[in-house]
Amino acid sequence: MPSRSCLVLLLALALTFAAAAAARGQERKAFTVTGPTGAHARTTAEVAHWVRIVRATRATREQARAQAMQLLVSIAWIEGEAAEQGLTVPGEAVSRSFREQRRQAFPTRRAFRRFLRQSGQTVADIRLRVRTDMLSNRIRRRFFRIARSRNS
Repeated sequence: MPSRSCLVLLLALALTFAAAAAARGQERKAFTVTGPTGAHARTTAEVAHWVRIVRATRATREQARAQAMQLLVSIAWIEGEAAEQGLTVPGEAVSRSFREQRRQAFPTRRAFRRFLRQSGQTVADIRLRVRTDMLSNRIRRRFFRIARSRNS
């Protein structure tokens, strides 16, 4: 049977390796949505980030966690469905849509930066939402186009 000091040393080494792995970006997966085209995983850090964003709306911790998980699962599902159908959204199209939406919603760059600070979101978060919305619209249009052709 290993001695107590040996067990303490092993535990310390395990914690050191875990901390080093997290520092290298090898974050634990919170969940994975798997489909025919592959897996779309989200990390615990992503969940925590979106929980903080939802908490800015004064939601309770439980409500924020549920909403963050719902958002991330939806994003993963949409990404997987789009990949399965071979649908993509070019980065330039996302950038163009992002700029248009930002101009419509915020009269100045300063107003937009204030919104980012207050909401806790980053430009990358908003670009993710724009991209997801664009993919979702393409999936929906394709679905209705296929449904109409079957009914004809």
